[in-house]
Amino acid sequence: RGCDGIPVNAPARSEGPNRRESPKRDPTDRTRCSTRNLPRLSRVVTRTLPGAGPFRPLGSATVELLVLRHARPEAESRPDGEGANPPLSDIGRRQAQVTADLLAGEGIEHVVTSTMRRAIETAGPLVRRLGLEPEPVVGLEESDRHRSEYVPAEEMGKDHAIVREFLEDRESVFGGDYPAFRLRVTDAFDGIVERNRGRTVAVYCHGMVMGVFLQTILGHDDPFRIYHDYCGILRVTASSNGIRTVRCVNETAHVRHLLG
Repeated sequence: RGCDGIPVNAPARSEGPNRRESPKRDPTDRTRCSTRNLPRLSRVVTRTLPGAGPFRPLGSATVELLVLRHARPEAESRPDGEGANPPLSDIGRRQAQVTADLLAGEGIEHVVTSTMRRAIETAGPLVRRLGLEPEPVVGLEESDRHRSEYVPAEEMGKDHAIVREFLEDRESVFGGDYPAFRLRVTDAFDGIVERNRGRTVAVYCHGMVMGVFLQTILGHDDPFRIYHDYCGILRVTASSNGIRTVRCVNETAHVRHLLG
């Protein structure tokens, strides 16, 4: 279905004297979901009325996943052998708050986070507002969890050691073991779906986790193909039989003014 709830391949409506022309979209408008890179059959977007959760048939065991990248953290360096685990920056805390304002009306029944501080802190405003207890899940940690230095991409120049390493070998991001990272992410999301049948769940995690999760759904071979901004939302409908339907990618209208 398209953004207005009409099937993508639906036949054209008949002409008539009472037919109203649909308003034309501005191609430069980036305030709606980005779905250009998705295969045609996966281009599904839903709209939810304020204060109402997503539609789900009575008795359905599907799970509505709202998967989010954390807000912007601070840079942090630790001694070698100790993984960096930075808190949110000032702008990151603002991003987390406006994201909570949006999600408060989504009918969320459970909140999951990675075990890393930046994801937990991003979820903070929402769980406090809804009175929920977040569930930290091992397996959702970012691929750089063992690095002793964390630097937001916006603060890294092309000569930074992390950038040079990535350009020489993109899979260095995964610590040299991409298959293990992919399996860890897949198992984590499968577990979330299995434990939360029929619920709407917010999952706060990380950019590469989201990239790999989306890659496994769409079946392409490049986990770097689609970028997720801070607090960008990936909406997925997941069934217990393994079917995953992508509904929206990198939804950022709520936080666009804070991405800079």
